[in-house]
Amino acid sequence: IMVFFVLTAGLSGTFSNFLIPLQIGARDMASGFMNMLSYWFFFASSVVMFISLFIETGPAAGGWTVYPPLSALPQAIQGSAAELIKIAMIDIQKNIENDKLNSKMILQIHDELLFEYPLDEEEHLILMVKKSMENAMSLNVPIIVDYGFGKDWFEAH
Repeated sequence: IMVFFVLTAGLSGTFSNFLIPLQIGARDMASGFMNMLSYWFFFASSVVMFISLFIETGPAAGGWTVYPPLSALPQAIQGSAAELIKIAMIDIQKNIENDKLNSKMILQIHDELLFEYPLDEEEHLILMVKKSMENAMSLNVPIIVDYGFGKDWFEAH
């Protein structure tokens, strides 16, 4: 909510509808009431944001944001999916090299990995990748890996 008031009121309302007309000596180009309303919303949200910097748990507790990447509170789960796929990819590449496979990990898209492999390595590669991805991190909930294969991306899904 505070982000809405700061961005909307501060950028569009206060700056463009209130300050610029004052700077160029023109009267307000839009409703005076709306200009003053946006000005005071900007002022009020700025005060709350400033005060929230002194709250022990940070700006999130002051109502500044509930969006985890913008909050000051550390999040244990934030970034874990990216770390999980990185750990799995490192393990998979080591296994490909140790087993002297001709398979190639060619692409990562979010939580998916794309491989090119000879057909005789398919079963071994699937089991190895599945095991590496499911055991990349020790979690309280199981990680279930699904896979698909085909001649192109559409067919694999």
